Amino acid sequence: MKFIEYTNMLEYKLQTYYNTQRNYEFDGEVFDLKATYIERNEQYIATKNTVVWDYEQYQHILLKSFESIDLKKVEDFTKALVDFAAHIVEPSGSHMSTLVSGVILTDGGITEDVIKYVQKFKYYKSFKFGLNGWVNIALNLLDINNIQNSYYNKKGKEDSKNFIILSDS
Repeated sequence: MKFIEYTNMLEYKLQTYYNTQRNYEFDGEVFDLKATYIERNEQYIATKNTVVWDYEQYQHILLKSFESIDLKKVEDFTKALVDFAAHIVEPSGSHMSTLVSGVILTDGGITEDVIKYVQKFKYYKSFKFGLNGWVNIALNLLDINNIQNSYYNKKGKEDSKNFIILSDS
């Protein structure tokens, strides 16, 4: 499977529920794919103007492919994810949570230090002790040659199955 083939299949899989954008640029970093999901729930009495409670949940998926991967590239990628999370999250009484999922797609050659870094990576930030929500970063590392052999951090494990797409050939 090739990078572009995987990206096309992932975009097709996500486009039902996510707004997708190809070649998304943020702070000088170009991502192959950005997908955004927004969920808003509210409870109201009598009319929609009388809102009792409401909350919003967001998920952003950022995919970037690398021909080869090393620890420096992964560190730069995670720094870009942290900067993206700081830029995109707008804490408010309605904001409940934001999950930024970073997906690294590579063509093999994954070293042990890269695997350990991915598995130990953790980012969580709450706003006003969680009253204005929180943000988490999930990290997934996929080998295009063996897509079922993926590595992820603790938060990335929850949605790692969404990124395992097998080609027909």
